[in-house]
Amino acid sequence: MSRDPEARAPQGPAVRAEARGPFNTRCKTCREHIYKGKQFNAHKGTVQNEVYLGLPIFCVIKCTRCLAEITFKSDPKNTDYPVEHGATRNFQAEKLLEEEEKRLQKEREEEELNNPMKVLENLQELKAQPVPGQRGF
Repeated sequence: MSRDPEARAPQGPAVRAEARGPFNTRCKTCREHIYKGKQFNAHKGTVQNEVYLGLPIFCVIKCTRCLAEITFKSDPKNTDYPVEHGATRNFQAEKLLEEEEKRLQKEREEEELNNPMKVLENLQELKAQPVPGQRGF
């Protein structure tokens, strides 16, 4: 988070665009909840020396209650939008669930690499599951 206003200053003209809130946030000034999908008139631009594949690196919106600026940085590399200043991100259960599923899948793959019997057990479990659309007589 940069406190130097020139570090965040747009290089070239800022583009006005309609944007939607990427996740649930809470304004630090007035504590207003801003829900995911809320539509805003935003200013998009780039930060000096921070460009990824030529995409705009930040988006500035204003709080719907107190008009304080809230700045998001786009992070296409990690498919995320970290809040730079003006708001805090609320808890996201979906993201934690996805990370947990990835971790469990990775553990299972590592276990299969180290234990050939586990591969056979997993295949048997897959064969025992009913096929969708097939009738059992």
